[in-house]
Amino acid sequence: MNPGTYHLVFNVKHKATGVVKMLTANLAVATRTMNGWYLLKDDGVNTEFDFIHASGRINNFISYFNKGRTMEGKAVKAVFMPSHKTSLASTDLFGALLVLSEKDALICRVDNGLVVNSFDDMFLPNRKHASCRTRFSRCRPTS
Repeated sequence: MNPGTYHLVFNVKHKATGVVKMLTANLAVATRTMNGWYLLKDDGVNTEFDFIHASGRINNFISYFNKGRTMEGKAVKAVFMPSHKTSLASTDLFGALLVLSEKDALICRVDNGLVVNSFDDMFLPNRKHASCRTRFSRCRPTS
């Protein structure tokens, strides 16, 4: 179930009398990773993204939620995207984090930490085997 507010509607029937009553309730769904601080850092070789929350800390958020996956290169930047979708046709909007290193780029869901896009599939058309540093440095203004 995706995080958000849900309006629940139940029809309850009393077995003895057959009387049916409609009951409604609101349900707010959130995850531990939706409130806290994200800390972008590197160890000199790989980028790490820690999550600090009210009751503790998740070291290396990307690795923790993605079966030990690492992000090569020194940390460059992280950007929060409140309404990301994985494709032009998708109607599933969710909060995401774009994480950039010198050699890679990833987009992770905020609610569950899963990588939904990597550098190889986040551009149209797909640009396989391209260097992040080369691709992003072309956008810098010249003096």
